[in-house]
Amino acid sequence: MRSRSYIRLLFTILLIGWMACASPDQAPPDTTPKQDLRPTPVVTHDVQELFERSWARWDAQNIHDYQFSFRRKVTGSTESTGPVLITVSDGQITQARSGVGRSLGKVDPQQENLYVIDSLFVYLRQMIAGGVDSLVIRYDAEYGFPYFAYLDDWDREHTTSETTLEVRDFFVLSRETLPDSLQADEE
Repeated sequence: MRSRSYIRLLFTILLIGWMACASPDQAPPDTTPKQDLRPTPVVTHDVQELFERSWARWDAQNIHDYQFSFRRKVTGSTESTGPVLITVSDGQITQARSGVGRSLGKVDPQQENLYVIDSLFVYLRQMIAGGVDSLVIRYDAEYGFPYFAYLDDWDREHTTSETTLEVRDFFVLSRETLPDSLQADEE
């Protein structure tokens, strides 16, 4: 008889426990859409002011003939470029060579994602105005051009796009230091 009362007690406890788990007043699972967890882009006055001051420094020097090595890296994409040695004459790309010295021939800067310093400033201004999620720009102390830029932005599919732009080995060219092929074009 005693074992029957233990079984009834055990059955009652299990039944109460099961009913507690299946209670109708239990909150349903949360099905509300998740909030967009991206950080709110903030461009501080200091960032904008430093950008404008650096561009003014570059512009005031009136440099139109120069050479530099350029690299553009886009994480998770085939859109990366470089390193490319770019020669600029009168503010236009006149020569571009791959990092191993191979000429890239006639270059369409838009298609190849290549920039002269002025168009790099324009691109970065668009990124600042567009509200990228994260932006780091470092400027050359002497000339003012951006020698490093890191941009992190989310697209509509909530994937991140990280882009790094690097300008290295910047060298101002005088008419005497322009490559021979470019001097011939100017005469």
